[in-house]
Formats: sequence, structure tokens, C-alpha cells
Amino acid sequence: MRVDHPCLLEVGCGTALTSQILGEFGWRTTGVDVATCALKFARELASDLGRRIDTAIGSTLTLPFANDTFDVTFSLGMLEHQPPDRQAVAVCEMARVTKHLMVLSVPNLDSPIYKAMEEGEWSQVSEDLVYPEESTLYSVDLHNLAAFANLKIGESAALHIVPPRRIEKRHLSIDSDAFFRRVIDSALKSWSGNTMETWIHIERQCSLNDRRRFGWFSYIVCWK
Repeated sequence: MRVDHPCLLEVGCGTALTSQILGEFGWRTTGVDVATCALKFARELASDLGRRIDTAIGSTLTLPFANDTFDVTFSLGMLEHQPPDRQAVAVCEMARVTKHLMVLSVPNLDSPIYKAMEEGEWSQVSEDLVYPEESTLYSVDLHNLAAFANLKIGESAALHIVPPRRIEKRHLSIDSDAFFRRVIDSALKSWSGNTMETWIHIERQCSLNDRRRFGWFSYIVCWK
């Protein structure tokens, strides 16, 4: 897809940091969220960073935009806060306002990486930035949602296999503990002196099923 000035919508944007970064590369970005506190924070962050982002308040179930408004629409960590019936409506709404491409990403809720990182994040987040929907989590089947919205999946994968330096034992099951022991052993054996090269090597050795079970996030890239 080649567009001179591509338009991007981030649904459930929160701080909209990803959109602001993409804005540095020529994207015209808009963030929509149901929470006014999130949008206020996004605008303040953009101002502090010397960036610009458009924001709109609105529900994922009735996005306040016309059909085919945006070249690309994406969500990062939004769908898992919606019950299954609302997930389907949200993805269809995203498809409605999208011309070309959609990217959907959700955390793997059973991943010990996710559990450890989430625990650390919640301990540092100000209460005025947390709204009720964030306290409830639902499983998400990205492939079923894409099929329901008549989207074509172009890519599917999972991210961040290598665990943080420390994951509390209470977050580890027998399976995940064994998996991370194998990962650490593989890292030691394949260490090249470069962290990124070693990480790439390890992730390539992991099956897609393992990445989805133990990785931090899963994502799909879809075409209309």
C-alpha cells in the first residue's frame, strides 16, 4: 500500500504513543477512546514530545467516522477488555471506517510475561488514568473475529518471547516454567554477543503455538 499522506486511526488509543511515533514518519494520525482522561493524557504527552495527534471521544461500537475514512486502523490491547459479542461489533466497526489495512493486537492473558508486566504496570499507574473497562479481561480469538468481519488475514504472529529478567514463580505454570528454562538454555548456547541477534534466533526456533501461549502479545494484519 502506497499513499502519499496515509491516515491512521488508533482505536482504544489510551496514551496514543504508537500513533504519535508514526506521526513522525508522515502519518496523519487520530486516536479515539471512550475515556476523556486517556485522551487528555494523550494530548499532554503529544505536547510534551512536540508532536501532533488528533483525538476523538467515542465508543468502539459506534465509531464517530464515515465509511472508509482511514487507510489503516489498528488497536493494541483494547479488544481483551470487551466481552465477545462487543469484540465482534468493534472489529466490524473498525472495518467499516477502514479503506485498506487493519492491525489487531492483544496480550496473551495466560502468558507469564503478560502477568508479570501487567502487575508491575498497575502498581505504577495513577488511579485517574484507570477506567472500569480495564479491570475486566476476556479471551480473544483474532482469527474468528477477522472471519466474522470478512477480513483477509495477511500475517499472524506473536511477540516478545524472551521473558523479563525476573518473573515471579507465582506467574509460572509447570509448562511455562519448562518453556522459559529451554529459552534461557538456548540463549546461553546461541549467545552471539548481540542481544537482538540472539533474541531473533530464539524466537525463530519457537513454534507459533509456543509464541501464542507464552509470548506477550499476538497480532494479525488484515486486508479488507
